[in-house]
Amino acid sequence: SPANAHLSETEESPANAHLPETASDLLRYYELWNRHYTKWPSLNEFSDYLRDVPKDRVHHSFKMEVEVLRKLFANEHPAQLRLIQLENQLKLIPRKTFQDSTIIGGYRRINKHYDSFYEASTQLVKRRLLADNDHSDSNHEVDGSK
Repeated sequence: SPANAHLSETEESPANAHLPETASDLLRYYELWNRHYTKWPSLNEFSDYLRDVPKDRVHHSFKMEVEVLRKLFANEHPAQLRLIQLENQLKLIPRKTFQDSTIIGGYRRINKHYDSFYEASTQLVKRRLLADNDHSDSNHEVDGSK
């Protein structure tokens, strides 16, 4: 019956939902993680907790903590689903940064091509002006052969 299943889950939950004793040696921010896995902090909450630390270091620490937590719980443990959610919060950030850097890189390439084109056309105009001034007769013969 569903009621009995719920009881067995809640009876098991306190025993296997919290961190093992060895976790305090492995996790740098043990006090944040030493609670039921459903209450573990999101990346934003973790960042708020470490508000004086540079963002890249916060993200690195968060990633390391999640990796330790993954090893502490069995693969079939429900905490693994929460850890996947936390990892996905980290994955969204580099993707956005990469997208922005790709767009900026595209603009730089366009500007570089434009500068190259502008320089080449400027050289052609200068060459043509010199040719017109120095060899006006020979220039007309070339134009006539077109």
